[in-house]
Amino acid sequence: LYKPSISQKNIHIFDRLFHVVLENQKQKEATSMDSEKVKENEATYNLPQFSLRTVGGATDKFSRSNKLGEGAYGPVLK
Repeated sequence: LYKPSISQKNIHIFDRLFHVVLENQKQKEATSMDSEKVKENEATYNLPQFSLRTVGGATDKFSRSNKLGEGAYGPVLK
């Protein structure tokens, strides 16, 4: 009987593909949890949520000229 050999390259490709699929699944789960958390926060604290497009437009696409300083979570823009 002929048994095809599995090369190291094929194993590496399979391994990489497996990790990409796994990371994609984790990201989908995190996004789903983030969406649920946003809805929970809106209901609990009655805070507005802004889209990235809205914030980008208000800050001239996050222009450095609008940077006021640096906060605990990153740059603070006017």
